[in-house]
Amino acid sequence: LGQLVAGMAHELNTPMGIAVTAVSHLNDSIREMQEAVTTGKITRSQLNEFLTTVTESSRLVDVNVSRAAELVQSFKHVAVD
Repeated sequence: LGQLVAGMAHELNTPMGIAVTAVSHLNDSIREMQEAVTTGKITRSQLNEFLTTVTESSRLVDVNVSRAAELVQSFKHVAVD
């Protein structure tokens, strides 16, 4: 049972770690953008970089949280079997 739990934790750790890292990066980018907007010193390149970050980070979160959810469903099926 201990090995099974360790294996499950290992499998879930990767997608969840990627999602947490992406959200953290997204939060940093939002903070920087808020500062640029507040000071009125936003450039087109900052906006483009921000939009790229938001797009990529949200994609990473979506893919990896979905993967973690699939793993949990798979573990539930194994438990029922």
